[in-house]
Amino acid sequence: MIDQSTKFFETHRKDFQLAPRFTSIAYGPAVGTAKEMETKFSETIRVPSLGVELEAFMHGPYLEINPEHRLFFIETPAKPEIIEKAGLLKAYEQKHTEHVFTLSLRSNEAGDANTLALGNCSDEFKAPYLAIIPFQVFCWYISREKGIDITNRIFTDFSQAVKSKTAVQDYV
Repeated sequence: MIDQSTKFFETHRKDFQLAPRFTSIAYGPAVGTAKEMETKFSETIRVPSLGVELEAFMHGPYLEINPEHRLFFIETPAKPEIIEKAGLLKAYEQKHTEHVFTLSLRSNEAGDANTLALGNCSDEFKAPYLAIIPFQVFCWYISREKGIDITNRIFTDFSQAVKSKTAVQDYV
């Protein structure tokens, strides 16, 4: 999976490097994966990133899409009506940005160059654990492409300044 994700990154290196914003869209248990993508991309790539549930996306965030936006659709096992709705949304968004990518855990074969087919995982509760791996790989490579040294901590006074319960951490 790491090798597949690395190859996918290499194919889309420039596209990911130039991204001003990322959004991942998921449904069912994979919504947690989308939210984790949001956190990791924000921490490492340091551009606005959003992880959102399919229906929630269709109730507002779709209005911010522009030709430069990068979207990741996370395909996992689900009821046919949910899969259909996600497919219709993806097709609609492809009319507004050419930067639509799919991480599929429902197929061994990619239907196009923007799809990373990671195999057919029939368990919708296990799929989210597998789906996060490509995002972690992308974080590493995209941050490097953007010239971000994630070992160089920023905002080291944040926790103390806002009395946060979190402490400064070394991520690498």
